[in-house]
Amino acid sequence: MLEVLRRFDRDGVPVTFVGIAAAASVSRPWLYREPALRSEILRCRSTAVAPPIPLVPTAQRAFAESQRRKIEALNEELRCSREDNARLRSELERSLGEQRVVAARRGPVTTISSVSDMSPTKGT
Repeated sequence: MLEVLRRFDRDGVPVTFVGIAAAASVSRPWLYREPALRSEILRCRSTAVAPPIPLVPTAQRAFAESQRRKIEALNEELRCSREDNARLRSELERSLGEQRVVAARRGPVTTISSVSDMSPTKGT
């Protein structure tokens, strides 16, 4: 029985009556009735290092973590959108430039002002 208690204490396992009883395959009431074992369990429990008490409640930490993940996801989405926007702007600039080159190669566009200007009787 003391070996189980020492092992718990050495390995940093929380020393509880329930844990010791289960590990030693004895009943909890029996541990309470044995004065030497009871005092040793209480001594180990009092000297055990308590886990640090979190400064922020668990629910609030979970909420903060969730918010942090959402912010990271939104930042990634924004980064991708900005990259897409830059790519599309570049494609548009290239396309407009190509259209200008084609238009410049064609030269000025000749238009006919009216059919009456082409009449063979005009000016004779």
